[in-house]
Amino acid sequence: MPNSKNSQIAYVSTFPPRACGIATFTADLVAATENLFMPEIGSLAVAMISDAGSEKNYGKNVRLFINENQPEEFITAAHALNAMGEVKLVNIQHEFGIFGQNWGANLLHFLQEIKKPVVVTFHTILPKPDSELKQRVVDIAEKSAGLVVMTALSKEILTEQYGILSGKIEIIPHGIHLLDYSVSATHKPAIGIKDNSPTLSTFGLLSSRKGVEYALQALPDVVNKYPKLKYFIIGATHPEVVKREGESYRKSLQQLVKGLHLERNVVFYNQYMTLPRLLKFLQATDIYISPSLDPDQAVSGTLSYALGAGRPAVSTAFAQAKTLITPDLGVLVDFRSAQAITDALNLLLSKPQELEKMGRSAYFHTRHMTWENVVLSYMRLFSKIIPELSKHNIHLPRLKLDHLARMTDKNGIVQFAKLSVANPESGYTLDDNARALLFAARYYQKTRTKKALDLAQIYMNFMECALDSSNNFSNYFDRYMVKDSVSENKDSQEDATARALRALMEVSGTLALPKEMRSRALALIEKRMSLGIRFTHPRAIAFYCIGLYFLYLQNQPKTFWERFVFKKKKREKAAKILAEMDKCSAELVELFNRNSLTNWVWFLKKLTYSNSILSEALLRYYEISGSKEALEIGKKTLDFLLQQTFINGIYVPIGQNGWYAQGGERAYFDQQPEEVSAMIQTLKWAYRQTGDKKYRRQMSKVFYWFLGGNLLGQFVYDSVTGGSYDGLGEKRVNLNQGAESTISYLLARLTME
Repeated sequence: MPNSKNSQIAYVSTFPPRACGIATFTADLVAATENLFMPEIGSLAVAMISDAGSEKNYGKNVRLFINENQPEEFITAAHALNAMGEVKLVNIQHEFGIFGQNWGANLLHFLQEIKKPVVVTFHTILPKPDSELKQRVVDIAEKSAGLVVMTALSKEILTEQYGILSGKIEIIPHGIHLLDYSVSATHKPAIGIKDNSPTLSTFGLLSSRKGVEYALQALPDVVNKYPKLKYFIIGATHPEVVKREGESYRKSLQQLVKGLHLERNVVFYNQYMTLPRLLKFLQATDIYISPSLDPDQAVSGTLSYALGAGRPAVSTAFAQAKTLITPDLGVLVDFRSAQAITDALNLLLSKPQELEKMGRSAYFHTRHMTWENVVLSYMRLFSKIIPELSKHNIHLPRLKLDHLARMTDKNGIVQFAKLSVANPESGYTLDDNARALLFAARYYQKTRTKKALDLAQIYMNFMECALDSSNNFSNYFDRYMVKDSVSENKDSQEDATARALRALMEVSGTLALPKEMRSRALALIEKRMSLGIRFTHPRAIAFYCIGLYFLYLQNQPKTFWERFVFKKKKREKAAKILAEMDKCSAELVELFNRNSLTNWVWFLKKLTYSNSILSEALLRYYEISGSKEALEIGKKTLDFLLQQTFINGIYVPIGQNGWYAQGGERAYFDQQPEEVSAMIQTLKWAYRQTGDKKYRRQMSKVFYWFLGGNLLGQFVYDSVTGGSYDGLGEKRVNLNQGAESTISYLLARLTME
């Protein structure tokens, strides 16, 4: 149970084990909220029940019960919640059938007595209401601090037909479970299909409103073309239907199957299937069929789940389906038309490549609907109503190396991914492997895990291969580790070389690592530095300066007594390193003096990528040299960068789609994890150097860019894979999870420890 001293949200709804779509929805919403915010924000469940005595079947999270047919119990529950100081807000998951008769009139007793702010989520919005229905909804709205609907159409009906103010209504979609995308063939063996024959499915509590008979009538012609086709009808009969008419509808469907000779093709699962098993069936599905007979159906959790699993749909054109399903996600068909379903299935199954493409599109178009993103939307709404809730941050996800390991083969880390699958054709880069080496070394220093050390060895091997016989680093390599000279240019060559040296210099002084690895790192540094170092690219200068900082520390006495016996060679080496840092600092200061203006306090005439490392280099130089000039410019430029990248308290890194030139318009999108990660690491260093707590606060806000604290309000981190998406566009997240993005996230997350 949540700690009573912390804030709690009370949810009034049906809850499992009651077999009900609203119960499933609310349980998922509560679980996702607690996963992100417990114990600071907890959940208290008020379960709607229809039968006296059923309370014993519920879990510990349910604190109160309301019998939907007993008005006095609504009043008692409201008084109980009023007495709970920890309860800050009540969220009612509304469906007309769970609050008594007359359009759920009993709910008004609760709303009349409750003193806490109430947010009502409407799961059904009926168009063309009669006077009684309209008044019921208007009364609920008037007593609520906020309303939630799941589609734009639902909001339109509420405003135009019910007269409810638009500003009171938030659109938050039905949640879906976060799944890694993969084709259906991958999952078919798990449900007993070994030959990749076509699979169809429909799931949810069974009732005549489902229209499953039309899907069955559509199958004979399809089965003639695909004899091994399987159609899974998953779900128990709705309990209320069982009460009224028993299993007559299911039996009629079973008789229809026999009459159509589809016994080998249709499989019924008369059960309320567990979520993990249900998701397996959805992932093994080629086409989801949603043959609902209700044109006014505002939302279908089952359709949302199917599209969220990356499965195209054939659906009747009910209200939500018309909103969700475009031609690149599936096919809309007429109500009560078996022939229309037949034609749609034959069309889609005849084009397997198009079918897979549709599935990918469905996956891409539903990422904003994952439970994590839905919870963020709810908490933003709740925080507007109860501002104290906004002070609670999402928990830091645990560090997860799964995707990093999947992206890494015997040669190194692969450059790009298609969604979460490594793309070997993209080859490898020095800068990615330098980043990966840096992370693996830091992670090993913290955890001493064999996995991290093994990965570090692979990346170190890559660094050695990348240094050619003339002691120059190459950046690009194809999948066979053959140098790709076509992709090289001066800036990328300098940048990659400097990143490599910066990583190697830190690794060489990471005492937790085996001495053999540290010696190899030093050997590579010495070979490259034997050519002399002359970087002209500002970021390369900064990376090199930061690397020299770590190299300098290695050549300093570690204890008081060591000062008296410190070897002359090390003193001389430290002096040379400091002289190199002096040059780097002087070059950065000169760039600042040349390009900064009163309203442009920066080193260059353009803000692009990894901007903060220019400021960080001077701050690190200040620690070594004590240069007040370096400290002043480092702080001024970092503060200027923060001013340009925080908008209304949200971190907005400079977009790659145009950058930001002095005197021009800044780009807001194609935001990259690399820039976010660099800023987090710089802010931690700035806080360490200055003790200014604003840098620590801003570091936290910057990190939450990965966890929905961005302009789209969506997660850029994938908690299933452990990878980071490749960036933030104007309308959606780039769902590929390449090496640079994933390592940038991991470095940022490790910095937050």
